Amino acid sequence: MMDKGIKGIVTFGRKCFVQVVGYFRKLREEYIGGGIIQICTLAGQSGIGKSLAFSQIYMREAFIQGEKVAFYSVREDTIYLFRMEDGKYTCQQAEVNDHGFWKTKAWKTFDGRSAHLIIDPAPSQGHKYFKVHLVEAFVVYLTSPNSELSNFEKEIRDLTWKRFFVPTLAIEESKVIATELKESQSVFLERFQRTGGQLRDFIWKDRYEHFKACQYNAWAGVQTGEYVHLGDLKVSSRIFSDQPSPTDETLLYSEKYVIVAQREWVKSKIFQVYAAKHFKNFTGLDGEKWFFAKTYKGCKLLARRLPKNLADAKKKKKNDDRENKVHEFPADSTLKTFSDGVEGQIDKCRKHIKQVAEDQKAELTVCPTNYPAIDGATNCRTLCD
Repeated sequence: MMDKGIKGIVTFGRKCFVQVVGYFRKLREEYIGGGIIQICTLAGQSGIGKSLAFSQIYMREAFIQGEKVAFYSVREDTIYLFRMEDGKYTCQQAEVNDHGFWKTKAWKTFDGRSAHLIIDPAPSQGHKYFKVHLVEAFVVYLTSPNSELSNFEKEIRDLTWKRFFVPTLAIEESKVIATELKESQSVFLERFQRTGGQLRDFIWKDRYEHFKACQYNAWAGVQTGEYVHLGDLKVSSRIFSDQPSPTDETLLYSEKYVIVAQREWVKSKIFQVYAAKHFKNFTGLDGEKWFFAKTYKGCKLLARRLPKNLADAKKKKKNDDRENKVHEFPADSTLKTFSDGVEGQIDKCRKHIKQVAEDQKAELTVCPTNYPAIDGATNCRTLCD
């Protein structure tokens, strides 16, 4: 921050992070007392402060109580072991070069149900050498919604765990940051709207310009770069983001999520494409096909087995393994899904999309809440916020 005239490091305490820390600490207390939830995952768009801001808030609360905290930086192949000794904290640093680290004396003398282990994964490496069956500590995994998350969930699939989603930054948060960094609020607002509230990409001008270039390419289908990859949906994180979908309005995090289009720039592109088209018989399934095939070129959804009575007999052969296949959406796609022929929803969906396209204000959800999405998925695809 020296080039901003600020000495030292500035950590922004987001309210959503404070809420999650409080809940994680509650789950940890239950775990110490014999509870079965040992692992909590914090998922959110890349560049929103999980690795730095959230981890600092979480560690601060633990330090106040004199608790042991380990921070495993996969990118550095290093673990930092913090513990209280003689009234002050000491930090032991160790290399994590293989799975055998979790059997070493350095870890075994630190480990325990009352200890914390924060894991900060790295792109293309994920959790790397972490082995859950060799760890007794309460684990917090900080991840983006991509392979870092899916691979980790495979590692812990035999355990009971919790996963929570947090939002990208809100406008008011960007204004506070602009003030603290002595930046123009109007400049930050412009960057904020383009990046969808991804702090890392709007706080610095060079990162912002890089984000815009990647976003142009992603929209054109030239280069996708980073992904949002949750369940059967894999799309560019320059175009889409994941957001929590809480049922309690006082909470800023949730176990449920929606996939939304990035803010104003992407939204304007969607409506430009819509305005150039004339639709008839615009059902829920057709709405999704149009968006994924014509608006966002090249989007693919991983295939899943459909109930036999809903499968297309011409496309699905007996004992056909579809796990590694994908559904593509060309204009003439005839893929049959739960969305086809759902009574009482077709007119509702057509009217909803038409109305949103006209006023460009309301939430554009191609498959309304509780309306089955492509492939029978239960998560509704929210396309604009």
